[in-house]
Amino acid sequence: MEKQKKLFKEIPHLLAQALDVSFAHESQELNVPNVATPSIIYIRKEVKKSFCPDGHDGTQISWVRRRDWHILSSGMFTYTNDERFQILHAEGSDDWTLQIKYVQKRDNGTYECQVSSNAGMVSHFVNLQIVVPEATIQGGSGEHHVDVGSVIDLVCIIDKSPTPPQYVFWYHNNHMINYDTARGGITVDTVPGVRTQSRLTIRDTNDADSGNYTCSASNTEPASIYVFVSEGKQ
Repeated sequence: MEKQKKLFKEIPHLLAQALDVSFAHESQELNVPNVATPSIIYIRKEVKKSFCPDGHDGTQISWVRRRDWHILSSGMFTYTNDERFQILHAEGSDDWTLQIKYVQKRDNGTYECQVSSNAGMVSHFVNLQIVVPEATIQGGSGEHHVDVGSVIDLVCIIDKSPTPPQYVFWYHNNHMINYDTARGGITVDTVPGVRTQSRLTIRDTNDADSGNYTCSASNTEPASIYVFVSEGKQ
């Protein structure tokens, strides 16, 4: 029993590869089997790893998805047709890793690491909340009206992203906007940050500038607004 207590001195934690996943979590000592560790996983390169300590002296390590009580693994063997799930364990290591590649929203929920031995079983829990970065266009109620010859000024905010997106893209009627056209008067100013802001400005508008405008970034839910360019005020 002393050996088993030692196994659970620390709650399983999340390890994120620096360029793949960003995370935040609170760590506390596990005193009872149903204590959870809140964790937030941000979809980026979609690789997530959860660790369960030790596995020596005949101890059996299993991972269970609590949402449907699916036994994902026992030892080094996986019991799922979903090839995104894999067990990583180096011989002699104290870590048993459940890796989920290409993380999706449906991976939300609680995962249980069960450690079984002759002395009984103790469980660790990791609660995953998948957060997808999203774009919003300020002041957008779905449509925007401007006069012919005036300025289209659209501001897009990228939120819930672990790191600022490298690029923000603007589309007009599903075609990427070309800022270097002979038309001129089109500029994009992007300010990266916790809430990245990208401003699209189109001067001297005409009827051809009417249509659907979309703002998006890598691994981000896009946002759209329909712009009407017409004679006179609306």
